[in-house]
Amino acid sequence: MKRKSVVAATLAAFTFVIASCHLFGLKPTDDANLSFIGRWRLDSISIGKDSNLFHALTLMAMKDSGGVNVEFRKDTLLTRTRNSVDTLLYSYDDNLKRINLKDSSEQPLIFVTKTDSALTLQGADSTLYFLKKQ
Repeated sequence: MKRKSVVAATLAAFTFVIASCHLFGLKPTDDANLSFIGRWRLDSISIGKDSNLFHALTLMAMKDSGGVNVEFRKDTLLTRTRNSVDTLLYSYDDNLKRINLKDSSEQPLIFVTKTDSALTLQGADSTLYFLKKQ
């Protein structure tokens, strides 16, 4: 009887240790790395050296026409202007610290800086997007 109790206690302790190691050894989930999720306002734009003129003028017009609000959801990016709402799917690459916009061609946005209240993203054409938390 005593031997069965010792075996049962040992088995219970072993199970507890394995479960604890598994729980505490887990890496953070993808959601934990998505700290940029939420609502942001486009504060300013610095047009990149490789940006074409039409793209630059469009961005500046959007910014000057009453502002652009950006909302990152888990896998969707919503951009709102006074006159329109646009939706894009994206994926987040934690190793490269970038967002890949999924439209006709994947366009990366690289995280330059990230604080609780500000976010700077750089496009493939070197355009910088400065966002402030809403």
